Amino acid sequence: MLDLGCGTALLYPYLVSCEYIGWDLNDSFVRYCQKKGLNVNKKDIFQFSEYPACDYIVLCDILHHVFPRDELLLKEAVKKANVIAVEPCSKRRLPKPLVFLYDQVIGDADGINSFENRMQWNYNELTLTQKFLQLGAVKVEPLNNYIFALFEQRTVNPLGDRTFQI
Repeated sequence: MLDLGCGTALLYPYLVSCEYIGWDLNDSFVRYCQKKGLNVNKKDIFQFSEYPACDYIVLCDILHHVFPRDELLLKEAVKKANVIAVEPCSKRRLPKPLVFLYDQVIGDADGINSFENRMQWNYNELTLTQKFLQLGAVKVEPLNNYIFALFEQRTVNPLGDRTFQI
């Protein structure tokens, strides 16, 4: 399993019987994971040709970090493996300056992706569900303030533009 934008690999302890590979650009996160003996490397998640062969790619709490390139990442990942995407969906109730302060102190600031781009990720449960379904999700489920989506691997049909499931 390839965990793109893995951060501190919080997902790892919940995985059973799978080979875990994590990629992140944050040096601190990568060092932290490597000190714990995890297979995490500093890699750009947009280097699609470098994705290792795997059954699943996990995009957990990362798509909103890479907005507006989120759809590109998802579409390319699905060409390589089945994809599990988990993203926040909530209504922002605070004024933007307070959201910025929260973001910098205990929120999503990763030092790589801009606050302005992340602020454009403003989906509620319905709109994020619709977005994932439009992008080809075969299953979408809400849980608290998150949406879980499953995308099955697809490949380009050499006889035309349509895609087919593998």
